[in-house]
Amino acid sequence: MTAKPASTPEELLAELVRNRREALNFSLRAVAGEAAISINTWRRLEQGLPIRSHNYAKVETALDWASGSIRLFLDEGKTPIVSKADPAAPGVTFAPLPEDALQGAVAQAVIAVTDGVTAKQIREISARVLQDLKKQGILGEDR
Repeated sequence: MTAKPASTPEELLAELVRNRREALNFSLRAVAGEAAISINTWRRLEQGLPIRSHNYAKVETALDWASGSIRLFLDEGKTPIVSKADPAAPGVTFAPLPEDALQGAVAQAVIAVTDGVTAKQIREISARVLQDLKKQGILGEDR
């Protein structure tokens, strides 16, 4: 018997949550404890069933996702952003800006200050900005 493909946003979220939990090597009991929610609530989440929205922040924290990631995924289909601890500032986390968002910001800036720039030129400028930021060590090479 094959599993049916996920179709609702909640079912797609369930798949993302399960994959992230497994990538972090959490058991159901451990991740529910980390999130400070019941194991039954976590099971509902991984089954694609609704849970109370106030639990989303707890789930995001347990999975190291940036705040608001689940709501953005459910509402707009945007992939959750992994947040990372800042080794230089204990207790502080940050969410790296996705490369496509950075390219979009560069494109908007170019359009805002320059007339007559072609789409090809905007893509070239965006690529150059990314390359320069990586070269300076501001962005990691894994982006």
